[in-house]
Amino acid sequence: MQNSTGAMRAIFCSAGLSLAIVAGLGGAVSAQSAYTPTNDVDMILSYAPGGGLDLFARKVIDIIREEKLAPITIKPENRSGGSGAVGWGWVWSSARSASTSRAV
Repeated sequence: MQNSTGAMRAIFCSAGLSLAIVAGLGGAVSAQSAYTPTNDVDMILSYAPGGGLDLFARKVIDIIREEKLAPITIKPENRSGGSGAVGWGWVWSSARSASTSRAV
């Protein structure tokens, strides 16, 4: 019994030490101001209009607009084909911009 108790104590001590280190590192991140978009956002939907992803994304966009959660306009844009590959390809080949988002 002594060996298993010692092993458990070592495991708990290691876990506690790890938790303390991780908790301490939380304050090490430098303070940054929150990102606020300034341009309209294009949300790329990689499936056909009327599908589950399309309906869900458009509902989320409606909620964001109704609740005024973002000071910009989010425009859904369907790029269907290739089981989502066309949408992914378009996003990856487009210019890197904070104004382009992709719904998965």
